Amino acid sequence: MRDNLNFKVFLSSLIAIVMVFTAVSPSVLYAEETVKEISVTENSEDTFSEELQTPTYEEVINLENNEVEIIAEQAAPATIEQLSEYYNTNLENINIDNFDEKFEFLTSDSVFNEMEEIIAIQEAEAQLSQDEVNAQWVPVVAAALRALTSKAGKKAMEKGWSVARPHIEKALKNLDNYVIDGPSGGRIIQVRNKKTKQPIFRLDYHYIDGKGPYLHYHVAPNMKKHHFIW
Repeated sequence: MRDNLNFKVFLSSLIAIVMVFTAVSPSVLYAEETVKEISVTENSEDTFSEELQTPTYEEVINLENNEVEIIAEQAAPATIEQLSEYYNTNLENINIDNFDEKFEFLTSDSVFNEMEEIIAIQEAEAQLSQDEVNAQWVPVVAAALRALTSKAGKKAMEKGWSVARPHIEKALKNLDNYVIDGPSGGRIIQVRNKKTKQPIFRLDYHYIDGKGPYLHYHVAPNMKKHHFIW
């Protein structure tokens, strides 16, 4: 309970920082979002733009598996609205107020709590550096992760977290060398090498061959291989 309270205080502090920043530059709240397009060619898997828009359900079920994986790897963190379009489910209706009770195995885990904080901090730094601050993004960072976890389900995530936890813990102990990415485009959690920017672990929940979504993971050195969990 104390960890949950501390996290809420942490989020409130970040919101205050963002609001101060936007008070200095109020116009950024009304800045239009950059349209991020997906461009795929027959010859390359690396032709996507640097920041990919989370595709809609209608788009993603028609994508090739390698294209879905590239989106999961490279897509920028998504809002709950974007994730809802991706999964064809209104995640905004998912009640995460009882998340602490239902997913106690996560919220009582110091590694999970620290991961949530790090993801929020990284997004804060990215938003502030790009002068694209939206006062709503801070709670969304935590809410998107919890809503997507809820959609995957308790039993699936118990298995998924048991696989992901050692990779997350290793990254948290050495943040000078690793980056942890939050949910977007079929991705729940991802760990990347900070220097090469290449992923070394990713827990995914996305469609494969138009079916699913399936909870699975990828791990270096063969990030193309699917290890199915649920």
